Amino acid sequence: MKAINTMPRSSQKGSAMILSLVVLALMTVTAAFNMQRTTLQVRMVNNLQHKLQINSAAYTYTMGMIHQLSQDNTSTTNLQPLITEAKAKAATHDDSALEKSLDIYKAYNWDHPSLTHMPTVAGVTNKVTIDDTIYDKPHSLKFVEGNSVGGKAPFFFKSKFISANEPGTITTTMEQGFIILR
Repeated sequence: MKAINTMPRSSQKGSAMILSLVVLALMTVTAAFNMQRTTLQVRMVNNLQHKLQINSAAYTYTMGMIHQLSQDNTSTTNLQPLITEAKAKAATHDDSALEKSLDIYKAYNWDHPSLTHMPTVAGVTNKVTIDDTIYDKPHSLKFVEGNSVGGKAPFFFKSKFISANEPGTITTTMEQGFIILR
C-alpha cells in the first residue's frame, strides 16, 4: 500500500527557502559584528604598541643622558652653560626664572640612542634646564655640609624628553630631575 501525502504541495514550496534565508541572514549579521569587534581590538592593540614604543623612546633617551653624564666625571663640564647662568643670577640676587636650556645630545655631539626597533617613533626632542624652584631653599642639599658620599649638590637639573609619532597624534613627555654630586 502506498502512503498518501495529505499536505498539499503548494504550501511546502517556499517555507524551507524562507527559513534558510532567515538563518543565513542571522549568520551574516553575526559574522559582520564579530569582524567589526576583531578589527576594533586589533586597532586598540596597535595603538597600545605605538604608545609603548614612544614611551620607550623617551625612556631610552633619558637613560642615555644619565649614562653619558656619569661617564668620566664630565657632568659639570657638560652642564657648565646652565651652571654659569645660575651662578650669575645668584650673584646678582636676580629672582627671575632661569631661561637657559640645553639640547644636551646636540650640544655635545652625543650619539643618539638607536630607535630602529621602534618604527612608530618619528623623533625625540630634549631639553635640560636648572630647576630653580628649589634652588637656595633650606631643605636642598646645597645647605647640607656633606652627604653620604661627602659632596654637595648645589644645582638641581631637570631634563625633559618629548617623543612623538609622525602625525603627532601620540606623544610622551618624560621629565627627570637629577643632581650632580661633586
